[in-house]
Amino acid sequence: MVGQECARLHILGQVTYPVGYPVTGKRGTKVATYRQRYSGGGQREIPVRNGIEVAQANRIQVATRIDAIATGAQRALEYVKDVVREHYQVLVWSMPLESGRVESLDCKLEAGQPALAVFAITAEHV
Repeated sequence: MVGQECARLHILGQVTYPVGYPVTGKRGTKVATYRQRYSGGGQREIPVRNGIEVAQANRIQVATRIDAIATGAQRALEYVKDVVREHYQVLVWSMPLESGRVESLDCKLEAGQPALAVFAITAEHV
């Protein structure tokens, strides 16, 4: 539930577990869809695509370091649990909005896609 006018929504997470792009999937493939609902009944759907708004969390695949980049989302933090096997990233994506009061936001994962992690959502006020 958002329930306020805002310029953008910033989503912290935008990474897939246990695998994802670039290890599996092709760049541009739709992973999920966010649906924005506005007061007055309007709604808008925004696709979440591999390599653009989302990438794999673990930056190590087997024994290889990978640079799992999402060009439309920034790397917000990195966490190294095990230097050899677990080097994680968390992204932040600033979602565009239409004007008006955003009532709610939901996310639907596409069938067959790995889990999409969303840790926090914050609203940027006008």
